[in-house]
Amino acid sequence: MHGYLTKRNRGLLLRFTDYRWRICIHEKLIYSKTHAQARKPEEQTTAGSQKETSEVERELNANEHEEEDRKRVLALHKSKRDEEEKARGRIRNQLQEDKRERIQAAKDVIEAKRTLEENQRKRMMESRKAEQEEEKRARERIRQRIEDDKAERRRGLGLPRENTVASAPIVTLAKVKPIEPVVTSEQLRDCLRTLKKNHKDDNARVKRAFQILLKIVANIVKNPEEERFRRIRLSNPVFKDRVGNLQGGVEFLELCGFQKLRNNSYLVMPRGKADVALLNAAGVEIASAMENPYFGLLSK
Repeated sequence: MHGYLTKRNRGLLLRFTDYRWRICIHEKLIYSKTHAQARKPEEQTTAGSQKETSEVERELNANEHEEEDRKRVLALHKSKRDEEEKARGRIRNQLQEDKRERIQAAKDVIEAKRTLEENQRKRMMESRKAEQEEEKRARERIRQRIEDDKAERRRGLGLPRENTVASAPIVTLAKVKPIEPVVTSEQLRDCLRTLKKNHKDDNARVKRAFQILLKIVANIVKNPEEERFRRIRLSNPVFKDRVGNLQGGVEFLELCGFQKLRNNSYLVMPRGKADVALLNAAGVEIASAMENPYFGLLSK
C-alpha cells in the first residue's frame, strides 16, 4: 500500500503519526501530574497534622517548664523572705537583749552608788557616835578626878567626908575599837588617775590592768566567801606583769580592802572584811575609767 503512496501522502502520514505520538505523551504527562496533585493534599494534611501535634507538644512542654520555673522562683522567694524574717527577728531580739543589759547595768550602777552612800553615812554616824561616847567618858573621868581631889583636900584638912546620896559611879574604860578610815569614790578615782598618768604612753597596758582589777573585784563580789579570790600572790608572773609593776595597781587593791602580809608575798582580804558596797563602787570607777578615753589625761 505504501508503494502506492505519493511523496506528499507519505509526508502527511509521518506528520500524523508524530502528532499522535506527541498526544499520547502529553496525555501521560497530564495523568501523572493530576495523580501527583491528588496525592499531595493528603501528604500535606498528614504533615500538617504531625506538625501541629509537635507544636502542641512543644507548647505543653514549654508550659510545664514555665510552671516548674515559676514554682521554683516562688520557693526561692519564700525561702529568702523567711531567712530575712529570721534575721530581722534575731536582730530585734539582740537589740532587746542589749537594751535590757544596759538598763540592768544602769540599775546596778545606781544601786552600787546608793549602797556606797548608805555605807558612808552609816560609818559617819558610827564614827560620830564613837566620838560622843569617848567625849562622855572623858568628861566622866574629869568629874571623878575632881571629886577625888576634893575628898583628898577634905581629908588633909581633917574635915568629914561629904555625905553624898550616891557615890559617883566608877567608870571602867572599855577598849574602844579603832575606827577604820572611810574610803571614798574620789580616792579610788585618784588612784586610777595616777595609774593612767604614770603609764599614759602605753594605753594597751593600762587597759589590761583595768580589766584585771575589774575581774578581781567582780570575783569577790560574786563569791565573797571564796578564799582563792581574796588571796593574790604578788610574785605571780601574770599579776606582776599586768598590775604589780604598774604604780597604783597594788595601791588600788589596798583601798578596796586588801592587806599585805608581813613578808610582802601575798595580798589578802581577811574573811568577813569584804565590803561589797565598796567593791561595787570600785567596779563602777574602773568601768567609767575604761569607757572614758580621756580619763586621767585632762586633770593636772
